[in-house]
Amino acid sequence: MNTYTKHSPEWELIRGKSGYWFSQSTLRFFGSRIYWHTLTGKDGFWLFITSEDIFANSFEKRFSVRLIDSRYDIHTIGEFLAYGTLAEAKTALKSYLVEKIGA
Repeated sequence: MNTYTKHSPEWELIRGKSGYWFSQSTLRFFGSRIYWHTLTGKDGFWLFITSEDIFANSFEKRFSVRLIDSRYDIHTIGEFLAYGTLAEAKTALKSYLVEKIGA
C-alpha cells in the first residue's frame, strides 16, 4: 500500500470533489472510519478501504472496499461490509486491482 495520509494532496483533491461523503457528520452518522493509507490509484480512479459499525453504537466493525470514479463518485466494490478484518479488505483491494486493471 501507499503512504497516503488524510492531508496528502490526493486526499485533499478527492475530499474537495466528493462533497458530503467525507464530512464529519456523515462519517459519524454511519460510524465510518476511512483508512487513509489504503488509497491506491490507477487509470483515473482510486480505491480505498472503510469500516462501519455493524449496529448503531456497536464496537464491532466490518470493512468495505470503495472505488472513486473519474467523476469523484464513490461506489462499493463487491458487497458492503464484506470483510471481517482490515487484512481481508486489503487482500480484496489488491485482488481487484489485479483482476480489473492488471496492476
